[in-house]
Amino acid sequence: AEVLVSILVVALAVLLLASMVSASGNIDLSTRERDAEFYEELTQTEIKKTEKGQGFVVVEWKNSSGGSAGSREFKVNVYGGEGLTSYAKGD
Repeated sequence: AEVLVSILVVALAVLLLASMVSASGNIDLSTRERDAEFYEELTQTEIKKTEKGQGFVVVEWKNSSGGSAGSREFKVNVYGGEGLTSYAKGD
């Protein structure tokens, strides 16, 4: 009886190990797919292939006491896809 119980315990341990290895493989595969999508979008954004339009960026600076010392507005071209956006100085 003790031998049968020990065989059952070992069999369950092997089954759990196999399921953990399978789950980690699935996680690794989905992570690789998401990384490939991210780097493809990053590449498209860096080469400025997908233009989303134009906009403005306002840069404001403050003096040492915290008061506003000035600001400047820049026209920018906006590039990117769904989740990643970059901008470059406009015309």
